[in-house]
Amino acid sequence: MKRAKEAEQRTLASETGAQPQDVLIGAFTANEGLCVMMRQRQKAGRGGSIEGSFELLACGNGPYAGLLKSYEGTEVKSAAWLIEQVRQRHGGEKCTHIFNLNMLFNEEANEKTAVRR
Repeated sequence: MKRAKEAEQRTLASETGAQPQDVLIGAFTANEGLCVMMRQRQKAGRGGSIEGSFELLACGNGPYAGLLKSYEGTEVKSAAWLIEQVRQRHGGEKCTHIFNLNMLFNEEANEKTAVRR
């Protein structure tokens, strides 16, 4: 899968983790521009799906953005639930990993790292 151009130099959330209220942003073409606000801590060093609930702030401009639009601005109970909703709609059948921590970056964590350098 191809990384989005503007996210090429960002460290992924699977490495940085995330705290409640942190905003994670899509880093690949499949989830480019997608923004979610975390409600639960995400441990650093773990790749899979976001654990727990989150708010979908923006659906981005990836291939599933149109299917996510109706959920924008809402609290989502789980990544698995939302992916299942997308997969049930025409054009979303192949949606699988857009909410994985190894496909998102934590803007705040990346800014802190840049300041330390």
